[in-house]
Amino acid sequence: MIYKETESVNDKPQEVPDDKIQENVLRGEKLIARSKKSIQTIILADLFIFVIGIATLSLGSIFFDNLFLIIYPILSLFIFFMLFSTASIYYKWLYHILRNLRKWTETRFFPKDAAIGSLFPCIGQFMTFFIFKDILTQQKKILEEHGIYSAPIPTFLLLTPLIPASALFLFFLLTLGMIKSIQFWAFLVFTSFFFPIIRYVFIFKVLFDIFAIITLLIYMKLVQQPISNEKAIAQLNIDNTNP
Repeated sequence: MIYKETESVNDKPQEVPDDKIQENVLRGEKLIARSKKSIQTIILADLFIFVIGIATLSLGSIFFDNLFLIIYPILSLFIFFMLFSTASIYYKWLYHILRNLRKWTETRFFPKDAAIGSLFPCIGQFMTFFIFKDILTQQKKILEEHGIYSAPIPTFLLLTPLIPASALFLFFLLTLGMIKSIQFWAFLVFTSFFFPIIRYVFIFKVLFDIFAIITLLIYMKLVQQPISNEKAIAQLNIDNTNP
């Protein structure tokens, strides 16, 4: 849901402790770095699994077969850990950028509601458009009030999270059409991630990894302008506190 600011906002911007803004700028840069590392991890892990899998099929070695069965779930868990870590940083960054912004101006979303809501599949990606548009609009207003140029709001870029949202929605519809065999499909998906016993179910893991990489790339691009604007606001706050 969309909320209006309930607290009174003074005509003159209230000062936000500069260390809070700078801390969140660093958190945003860490988010981009962690996203890049997650993408690299997924690609390298999949390449390693592919090489071990080919070696197992080609050589017919029991050693490689056992190695494959051990390495596969370990790498899958590591990928999930990296993705969870990235999502956690994103949650904290989004929460704090809204919290800092509300000290300067009105926002349509409460920080915690926006941060939690944006993590929900499909609905979260839809909300992201409105959340980021509001952030960029308010940042632009603050900067331009102080005579600082702010780049135009990239409306098309704000719509890109709908790409993974649409993919998730289509997958949901396909699964819904097979509701009678949902337990069977759940078993196949679980097996494809952690127990590579049935070879042809690897397609689920491949699709998931492609989906994860595309989503990370989209959000890496999406957060760059809000981070850049927040950095400018942090500098503005420093200049205001100087004698």
